[in-house]
Amino acid sequence: RKEEIKGKSDIPENAITRITASKSSFTRQQLEYEILIDEMLSGKNIIDLKRTINTEFESEELVLISNGQYSDYFTTQQILTLEKELLDISTDLANKQEHMASAQELSDAIALFKNETGFITSYEQTKALEHASLGSDFSIVQGSAGAGKSTVMRSISILYQNKGKKILGATVVKKAANNLMNETGIHSVTIAKIQHLILNNDQSIKNIDVLIIDEA
Repeated sequence: RKEEIKGKSDIPENAITRITASKSSFTRQQLEYEILIDEMLSGKNIIDLKRTINTEFESEELVLISNGQYSDYFTTQQILTLEKELLDISTDLANKQEHMASAQELSDAIALFKNETGFITSYEQTKALEHASLGSDFSIVQGSAGAGKSTVMRSISILYQNKGKKILGATVVKKAANNLMNETGIHSVTIAKIQHLILNNDQSIKNIDVLIIDEA
């Protein structure tokens, strides 16, 4: 998707690609550093380098989003476009209830989880489960370390597997994917793997009914 919306930019492609690969916003100093890496290879002196940086910060691709006490923060038109698309998709899912479970189905899943592990879900965990499964097709469950998010996800896994749905977990790094799979029983891969499957039109990703993204 990024390749489709690239605009004309005075900023060296390597610099902007590197910084937006891991950040949606960045300081002036962070982008200057990336630009310097590219420009120093061309043998420019420090005066030319500074002139190049000042010129590139006038690019229409850059968007100033805040004036910090110690540095200004920027993003790009590309990132803003991608974030708007993500918000539109999330809003669309939040308005759908195609995968909503019934209260009885959830109660059965919680009972199965108790029989399987010996643990009883807390009031907060039960409310999180209701939020995730009895409402719209898009939900966010937040909790600090040790709050029982894995318990919630294991119960969600039991719930949707009993409904005959295919569920997939996604994480940023492979180690986190392995942890998610071990703790919840949900087959999990990295987000990069999912992107690869989509780009290659892999049928296996098209058959997924429920996607759980573990941001941690």
